[in-house]
Amino acid sequence: MVKSEQKERVHIKALFARALEHHQASNLDAAKKAYQEILELDPSHLAANGNLATIFAQSGALEAALPMYERVIALRPDHLDAYNNKALCLKKLERHEEALGVYDQVIALAGDNSMALEKKGLALEELDRSEEALECYDQALAIDPSFVGAQVSRGNLLQDLGQPEAARECFEKLLSASPRNADEMIGKAVAQQKLGKSEDAIKTCRAALELDPLNGDAHANLGVILKDLGCHEEAMSVYDKAMELNLENKTVRFNRAIQMLTMGRFEEGWKEFEWRLKRKGVPKPQHDIPRWQGEDLNGKRIYVEAEQGFGDIIQFLRYIEPLKKAGATIIFGGARRLVPLSNLVSGIDERVTQGDAIPRADYYSPLMSLPFALKDAPPGTVPVTIPYMKPIAGLVEKWRKKLPQGEGLRVGIAWQGNPSYYYDYVRSIPLRFFAPLIATEAVQFFNLQKGFGAGQLESCGFGNRITDFGDELDAEAGPFMDTAAILANLDLVIASDSAVPHLAGAMGLPVWMLVSTPADWRWGLEGEQTCWYPGMRLFRQKKTGSWRELMERVQKELLSLLEERSDKG
Repeated sequence: MVKSEQKERVHIKALFARALEHHQASNLDAAKKAYQEILELDPSHLAANGNLATIFAQSGALEAALPMYERVIALRPDHLDAYNNKALCLKKLERHEEALGVYDQVIALAGDNSMALEKKGLALEELDRSEEALECYDQALAIDPSFVGAQVSRGNLLQDLGQPEAARECFEKLLSASPRNADEMIGKAVAQQKLGKSEDAIKTCRAALELDPLNGDAHANLGVILKDLGCHEEAMSVYDKAMELNLENKTVRFNRAIQMLTMGRFEEGWKEFEWRLKRKGVPKPQHDIPRWQGEDLNGKRIYVEAEQGFGDIIQFLRYIEPLKKAGATIIFGGARRLVPLSNLVSGIDERVTQGDAIPRADYYSPLMSLPFALKDAPPGTVPVTIPYMKPIAGLVEKWRKKLPQGEGLRVGIAWQGNPSYYYDYVRSIPLRFFAPLIATEAVQFFNLQKGFGAGQLESCGFGNRITDFGDELDAEAGPFMDTAAILANLDLVIASDSAVPHLAGAMGLPVWMLVSTPADWRWGLEGEQTCWYPGMRLFRQKKTGSWRELMERVQKELLSLLEERSDKG
C-alpha cells in the first residue's frame, strides 16, 4: 500500500513537471489536460488547481476559473494571489459587488495592502461609489506614496468629479515617478498626456509595450495621444494592431470607434461605437426589452433611452423623426434632468424618467445607437428635417419682451462645458479670451452660460457689456427651455463646444462654434462646415490652446458681418 502511494506521488510529480513544461511553452491545451489528470488523482493539489484556474482565466473561461480559485482558497485560506485572481475574474464578468467583497477579504488578511486598496477603489467606481473610491486611493497612497497606479486612479476620478485642479496636482506628482512595471508606465504616460507632454507620453507608452506587448491599456493610451497630435493613420494602426492581438479591451475598442468616427469612417465607426455601452460607469438597462436592430417599426412601440450629456442628446434627438416616419410609437426616457429637452422635439408619444415604470415596448434602443441601427453612414443618408427642435412659443414671446431693446446685432455667448468631461480642459475657453470680441461696437452680447464657468463673468473685467439673466435662466421651465426661447430672439450664437451651439444648430439658427485642437470626433478633421447642422460654422484652433489667435479671426468675421448688414441697410 505504501509503495502504491509512493508510486502515485512520483507519477503526479512527473505529470506536474510535464504540465509546467507545456504551460511555460504556451501549449495550454496540453497543460490543461495534464493538470486535470493530476486533479483526478489528487483533487487537493494546490498548484494544479491554481495553474488550471489561470489557464481557464487566460482563455476567457472565467466561470470555469472561479471555482478553481475558490478551491485554492479553501485549501489555503491565506493565498493572496488566489483572492486577487478571483477578484479579477469577477471584475471581467462585471460582478463588481462580489469583487469588492474579495478585495475586503484581501485587506483583512494582508492589512496595509496598497494594491488591494487601489483595486477596491476601482470596483467602487464601477458601482458609482466615487467618494468611497477616493478614500481607498488616499489610504493606498498613505501606505505607499510612490504607488503610481493609485495616484493615476485618484487623478482620473478627481477629473471625473469635476475637480480638474486637484486632478492636475495628482498628475504633476507622477512626472518624477520611476515606474516599476508596464502598468505604472501607462499611469505616468496618462499624467504626461494630461499635462501637455505628449511626446514624452508616447515614449513612455512605447516603453510599456516593450515590457508587455499585450497590454491593452498601453495600446489605448498610445492611440489617444497619437490622435491628439493629429497622427490619425498611426493611431488607427495602433488600434488595429491591438485587434490583431485579440485584445478585447473595452477602452481600446471605444477609442478605436472614436478614431473611425473622427476620420469619417461612419459605417465601421457606428458599429464599433457600441463598445461605449460596455465602459466603466455606463449603467446597464434595468429592463429586458429586446434591442432594436433595424426591424420594421410599423405599428411597433420603441423605448429610446437618453445617454451621456445634453449636447449628445440634442445632436441625436434628430433620429426621432425617422423612427416616427417608420410608423413607431416612441417612448423617450432617461435621467430626470435630461428628459425635459425632448419637449422641444415633435414625434415623441410618451415620456418617462429614471425610476418610473417603463410602459410596454416591443423594442429598446440607446439614443446614440440609432444611427447604427438606421444605417446613417455617412450622416445625412437618413433624411432629417432641420430644425428638428423648436422652442416653446409662449417662452419665446416672454423673452422677446424681456430682452433689452435697441439696435445692433444680438449675439449670445457660452464658453464652458461640463468639467467632468475628459477633454473639457481642451475644449472650454476661459472667458477672458472673449475680451476683443466683447469690445466690438454695434453688438449686444447675451450670456447663455449657466452653472459651470458662469462665475467668470464677475471677474472678467467686461461683464458690464454682457446681459446676464442670472438665476432666472431655465429655473422654472427646465434645462434649456428658456435658453432655446432666448436663442430664437438672437441673430447669432458664438460658443465653445458645449450644449448651447448644439441647441442653436438643432433649431436651424446661425451659430459659430469655436473648436479646439484636438477636436471632438463629431467635427471631423477639417473644414468650416459640418454634416450635423447646416447653420453652423466651425472656427478651428490652429494649435492646442491658441484661443487668442482664433478669437482674432472670429472678431474679423464679426466685423465683416456687421459691414454686410450695414450695406443691406
